[in-house]
Amino acid sequence: MNTKKYIVRLTDEERAMLKDLTDKGKAAAAKIKHANVLLKI
Repeated sequence: MNTKKYIVRLTDEERAMLKDLTDKGKAAAAKIKHANVLLKI
């Protein structure tokens, strides 16, 4: 089974916002999970 791979380019500002979201841990679990996925790419 082939999985689709997407190229995601984040600006420094977007990366900082996602990092802040995951560090605080105050957002919904799904939102934090999505942020972590984007940061690992």
